[in-house]
Amino acid sequence: MPETSLATITPEPVVRLEHYFQEPYNLAIATARTCYSSKVISSEDVGRDEKSREQRDRIAESIYKAGHHTTIQHPTFQFVLEKVSRQFLWSFLHAHPFYNCLAGETEIPHFHVANKAPWTIAELYQRLHSSNKHMYVEKMHIRSVDDEGNLVPNHIKDVLATGRQQVFKVTTALGYTIRATSQHRFMQEDQSWVRLHELSVGHMILVNGVRVYKDRAWLKQHYYDEGLSHRAMAVLAHTSSDTIRTWIRRHKLQKPTGSWTRGVSPHNKGKTKETYEPLKRVSEWARTVGHRPPRNGQGPLNSNWKGQAARNPRDRARLWYVANRCEVCSATKADRRIERHHINKDIYDNSRENIIVLCSLCHKAAESPHRSIMRVTIDRIVSIEPDGETETYDLVMEAPYHNFVANGFIVHNSEQVSQRYVEVKPEHFTVPPLEERARDVYRQTVHEQMDAYHRLIELVEPTVVREYRRIFPSRDPDEKRWASAVKKRCQEIARYVLPVATHAHLYHTISGLTLHRYWRLCQQFDVPLEQRLVVQRMVEEVSRVDPQFMAMAEEPIRSGG
Repeated sequence: MPETSLATITPEPVVRLEHYFQEPYNLAIATARTCYSSKVISSEDVGRDEKSREQRDRIAESIYKAGHHTTIQHPTFQFVLEKVSRQFLWSFLHAHPFYNCLAGETEIPHFHVANKAPWTIAELYQRLHSSNKHMYVEKMHIRSVDDEGNLVPNHIKDVLATGRQQVFKVTTALGYTIRATSQHRFMQEDQSWVRLHELSVGHMILVNGVRVYKDRAWLKQHYYDEGLSHRAMAVLAHTSSDTIRTWIRRHKLQKPTGSWTRGVSPHNKGKTKETYEPLKRVSEWARTVGHRPPRNGQGPLNSNWKGQAARNPRDRARLWYVANRCEVCSATKADRRIERHHINKDIYDNSRENIIVLCSLCHKAAESPHRSIMRVTIDRIVSIEPDGETETYDLVMEAPYHNFVANGFIVHNSEQVSQRYVEVKPEHFTVPPLEERARDVYRQTVHEQMDAYHRLIELVEPTVVREYRRIFPSRDPDEKRWASAVKKRCQEIARYVLPVATHAHLYHTISGLTLHRYWRLCQQFDVPLEQRLVVQRMVEEVSRVDPQFMAMAEEPIRSGG
């Protein structure tokens, strides 16, 4: 392997080999021999004596010269990268996703279709890379988890084959099982992420959810903290008021008798027959009918007659119920159109219990036939056991929710640190080797961008607070628990002015073949310094544990001229 002398950048990137296959060189040759053998050749059979080692080296040289490089893709290396710039990630690692790995038989459930058998992740890979079936994967919705703990539909961007790896079988108290690599990340009870090798028996994680109205935390938040009515909660959960009432009782969340009316004005307080349609109707009935029983005939002979304006049942709802503010999100006519919604879908049932006033967005959500509001639920790990080696795969999900449900577990699909909700420190950026004057200009420019980032956070905060109050009227942004949410959203907006020199840290898992390709690519004369430096550190880390694996690396392609 040729030596390369590199200037340094400030601060220097940190590259650490975290996990790797034992004896990667022997494993690569064992796979090559297996291709032409009547039995499986193990890595222990390669290089056990001097004669075997000579045979191994001859095979290594011949297969590499013949271009049979796929044998070196079986050893896998996992690196920890720190103090690398975003530019490095986007320009070099963009085509190499940050792998979590799941066994091929892992099932990925559909979001909308409950009675359809889910595809396995291996089937998704085959279909996505099929010329006539890829559209089925691209259009399907699978389950992701949003910031509120709700399961939401999301699209698959890509399905990756990550090679043959050691996996572990995880089993929970609710009966969920999954086979994953030690570095795969699972969602914890507080919605943070933890790697499989950091988990143990008894650890609490989140799994595929229950209907939102069955979740005690969701009921308590909306019923007590936000003070929503049963009807408003029923619309959010796409169920009935009776169902909400039942589950509030099951979770023993009933409010004391009469407490829901304390401080609440009567619905007709201060209203007259000129401003309130029900009073007008009663007044007209008393004036025209009086003590006589209603004549429920057609047209004017019907006790519900509203004149020629009421030509259908929906018109009656429009005339009977004033609609100024959405009962769910508190939007007004200044925000969007306000409408009346029939909860049980019966447009002839205009009773007060069946009518809820909604904005157009909430109305669409309530009417959607595919809406399935669910929340993740807590489960306990009962066993983690090694379960051999198998072909592994990974999904790449669309932003902003880089997670998905696999075999009922909530798992992560991206290993890159996110700047979405994390505040960036002013000193966390990369400086290339420059002359003193150029370095001063560079530092000044980066600091100005960092200052712009922090100023923008302050500038957008009033707007974010105002919008947060409008969307969540029962939450006070000045309270500590909501102030953090407001700050994170300000950071999310401001991150777009950050310099590409901003630091990132991540796990990066690649095959031996990819490492060889990295090395050959990064020996070209026009490769950026940071890329060359990081790859050289990767090669040095692998050479430290197995010097022979990188010894057969090809020389770089020479430029013409």
